[in-house]
Amino acid sequence: MPENPEDEAKARRALVLLAIVMAIGIALPFLLFYFFGRSAP
Repeated sequence: MPENPEDEAKARRALVLLAIVMAIGIALPFLLFYFFGRSAP
């Protein structure tokens, strides 16, 4: 693997973005269920 700091920063940014997307994808159904559960009688 090449020791290129630019590629390393790019890979780290992609990894952080993937983690954020996964966290949102996991939390979104719970948030939707919470909000719709409160608005529904």
